[in-house]
Amino acid sequence: MTQSLHAPMSETHPARSIAQGVWPVMCTPFKEDGSLDLEKVPELVDFYLNA
Repeated sequence: MTQSLHAPMSETHPARSIAQGVWPVMCTPFKEDGSLDLEKVPELVDFYLNA
C-alpha cells in the first residue's frame, strides 16, 4: 500500500467544490516552424467538446 505525503482533503475544503469532474488536458498546436498554430485552436476545442 502506498502512503500519501499529504493529509486527505476534507469534504468541505474549498478546492473540492472547484476541482470536480473530468479535466482533460488540451494539446498545444504548433506549426512546422515551432510557432503556435492559433488557427488550429478552435478545431481542437470542438474536438474536445464533442469527445
